[in-house]
Amino acid sequence: MLCDAQVHIWGADTQARPWPKVHGEPHREVPYGAQEIIEEMDRAGVGRAVIVPPSWEGDRNDLAVKAVTDYPGRFCIMGRVNLGSAEPRDLSHWRDTPGMRGVRLTFHRPEMRRWLTDGSASWLWEETERLGLPVMLLAPGQSAELVPIARRYPDLTLIIDHCNLSVEAVAHDIGLTIDSLMPLVDCENVIMKISALPCYTEEAFPFQRLQGDIRRVIDAFGKDRCVWGSDISRLPCDYRDWATLFHEEFGLLSADEAVAVGGATLCRALHWS
Repeated sequence: MLCDAQVHIWGADTQARPWPKVHGEPHREVPYGAQEIIEEMDRAGVGRAVIVPPSWEGDRNDLAVKAVTDYPGRFCIMGRVNLGSAEPRDLSHWRDTPGMRGVRLTFHRPEMRRWLTDGSASWLWEETERLGLPVMLLAPGQSAELVPIARRYPDLTLIIDHCNLSVEAVAHDIGLTIDSLMPLVDCENVIMKISALPCYTEEAFPFQRLQGDIRRVIDAFGKDRCVWGSDISRLPCDYRDWATLFHEEFGLLSADEAVAVGGATLCRALHWS
């Protein structure tokens, strides 16, 4: 059984539940719901998944909490925190919310990129380290900026989404992005999320060149610092195929690697027993 480190669910943009208009477009026009993801998970042999509330809904976690309640044991949540509010928050009761395991941040838009270096996120790094809350984040093009953060907060678990690839990346850029990750290898509190990679290549399954990129990441960071994920709502290939790639039987991973990357590392990092 695999554990998927990233899925999105969202509702429609309605007057009763409007989206903020500054956070981008959804992965598809029709909302993705928890039941649809459960059906895909069951078909692909995926036992659990981490719900990452999407940016286009703003900093809200309500649908994720409902999914945790509706499908006990199948989901947990990396909840969104609004760094743009400028006011530090007390996260002492963060885990009191059902299914909440940590925090998820994005630094992929121009107004967000500066938050990594201008001190806007300093309170959050301190607070999450103090409370033992893991942080998932995406900061494409800013891997170097993550190194001093990881070193300054060594007890903070940082999980880097999509190997920090940018939406503009294409197949020949993947290797360059992986090169930029190498300074993070020495930061033992950094975990690499091998998720959504088919979105950054024109290859079809079984992704021969991409397999080489995946091996580079696992060989560099090790099986205990790499996790598998999908970002299923924008995955350009069959979900079951992407999951199959991380089964021991496919041959990309050894038996020990398949267990660790496929779920054990993720559950340990999120304290998800």
